[in-house]
Amino acid sequence: MLDIKRANLGNRVDMHRGFAEDLPFEDNSFNYACMIACLEFTENPKKAIEEACRTAKNKLYIGVFNKYALKSIERRIQGVFTSTFFNRARFFSIGELKLMIRDLLGDVPITWKTVCPFPSANGNMSQRIQRSKIIQRCPFGEYTGIAVTLVPRFKTNPLTLKYKTKPTRGVLATKKSLNVTKQQNDSRKSV
Repeated sequence: MLDIKRANLGNRVDMHRGFAEDLPFEDNSFNYACMIACLEFTENPKKAIEEACRTAKNKLYIGVFNKYALKSIERRIQGVFTSTFFNRARFFSIGELKLMIRDLLGDVPITWKTVCPFPSANGNMSQRIQRSKIIQRCPFGEYTGIAVTLVPRFKTNPLTLKYKTKPTRGVLATKKSLNVTKQQNDSRKSV
């Protein structure tokens, strides 16, 4: 895939070969990280999500084939009888992904939507149905997109400050002592 993209794009884009579980980038190298149809083929999906969060600053987008979609069930059944690309795939549900993300990041903002493809006999009608909020929030859509807002977390160690106070001398010390004696005299008069 990299060779095909390199032939099409040339030097306009930097491309790197690596594993999703061990990305060759520094922490916070990118504003956004996208994982589109790749989590299904990783050996350790939780580690892949952790690496994507490590390299991104603001958001993470995960796009997966939904485990409970009719098309995913069809792909698994087809894989029993013939060898397909999806025999190696591990499909995820929305709940499984949210659990992995919350386990790694805590209670971060997560939004998700699904796509349910319909036959395009009547293009306008099927597009309106697919854009409806009810269909997009259907947990059985064929393709699921999850957006995770990464909340910055800073590990800090408390610093102890050692300092010595110097006794005050001169004009400041005499004004301070005069104020204290004046307050003492005022309190005696009021009693």
